[in-house]
Amino acid sequence: IAVILLGLVGRGAAMVGVCRMATKWDRWATAFAALAWVPKATVQAALAAAPTALVASSAGKGKYKDPEFAQEQADRALAFLIICIFSIVVTAPTAATAMTIFGPRWLVKAGGDEDAQHELVSKAVTGLAVKP
Repeated sequence: IAVILLGLVGRGAAMVGVCRMATKWDRWATAFAALAWVPKATVQAALAAAPTALVASSAGKGKYKDPEFAQEQADRALAFLIICIFSIVVTAPTAATAMTIFGPRWLVKAGGDEDAQHELVSKAVTGLAVKP
């Protein structure tokens, strides 16, 4: 959990820094942008099985001469897989729920009505957002 939290804090801080330097957004829009950048499982899902497949492929080709080393590599690959799955389970629903809750509260669409704002937030949560 500490690794996940450290990554989230670092990523959030970087996003806040970029928003503060590159935009004129208020603190609520900046906070929402940092929240929107919380990983929602795409990278973790893509990378999760890569080390396990690499270790299995290497073992199948006889690249590991020492069985203890091969087992150590398999254990590391399994730990990586478990961390990826755990981070998906923790961050994806948490971030999506937080965006749904805080989006309408933190974001204000200039000149728009509330229904349009809610529609925009819903599209942002599902990844279909377009710039107004």
